[in-house]
Amino acid sequence: MFLSEQKKKVATIAQEVNCQRQTVTEVYNRYKETGTVDDRPRPGRKRKTTSTQDKKIIKKARQRKSAPKIAQEMTNEGVLIEEHTVRRRVKEEKFFFLPRKKIQRLSKAEKS
Repeated sequence: MFLSEQKKKVATIAQEVNCQRQTVTEVYNRYKETGTVDDRPRPGRKRKTTSTQDKKIIKKARQRKSAPKIAQEMTNEGVLIEEHTVRRRVKEEKFFFLPRKKIQRLSKAEKS
């Protein structure tokens, strides 16, 4: 908002930052109301888990536990969550794991 503090006109500011005048006006009004130019909070469903619980879920996932197992353990701790919630939290952290494939060892007779 440095440009508006220099007493420049909205049209001049819009030209300098290469955007519409209406955009400059909206951003300036938002800044006057809230003291920041960040987006206002939007309505939506609240998260089922807190950031601390999310960390626990990731920690359990790193221990190679399955989503149903993690959901059950979290439910036992008093946090009622479903398997898909666990999968969503793991995906948000960009942590993916696949179950290990069992490899059959070849016997000496099969190697020859």
